[in-house]
Amino acid sequence: MLTSESCDLEKLEKDIEKIKRLARKGICRNSWTRDSIHERELDRLEAIKEFIETGVKFEETTDGILLVEDKFLFALRSFKWRVKGRNKWYRSGGPKSFVNRFVNKD
Repeated sequence: MLTSESCDLEKLEKDIEKIKRLARKGICRNSWTRDSIHERELDRLEAIKEFIETGVKFEETTDGILLVEDKFLFALRSFKWRVKGRNKWYRSGGPKSFVNRFVNKD
């Protein structure tokens, strides 16, 4: 399970570069979603990198969903979020704007 404490930014950046190379090749393209497995993984890793840069505490609950500050659930590809225990999802501009507007309440 991925957490803010267990993430190494240098290793994550190396993984992002590796996935970018694979995504450019277009291997394993899915005709239903029109994107590749690598493009989805790249979106996920880049969003996690943004969360690391903001310095908030998070842990990955399932693939693509983060529990941020033990209060918010954040979907890494769609940038939708909700309060834990509630069912209404909201949209955000991305990880950094979400943290600034809702977690840090700037």
